[in-house]
Amino acid sequence: MQTYEIEYLKLPNGKAPITEWLNSLDGSFRKRINQRILRIEEGNFGDYKKLSEDIS
Repeated sequence: MQTYEIEYLKLPNGKAPITEWLNSLDGSFRKRINQRILRIEEGNFGDYKKLSEDIS
């Protein structure tokens, strides 16, 4: 099974917007999103549709 590495945007000032946003969420929401990210890393993308050649 292929695995994927999630890379988060890090701005030149050292901030990572996604990390800041996740940390601002309630614990249960943050946990659900983190579980989803782990599934994506494992190759389970769930339901999605192709919007263009490069964007799904």
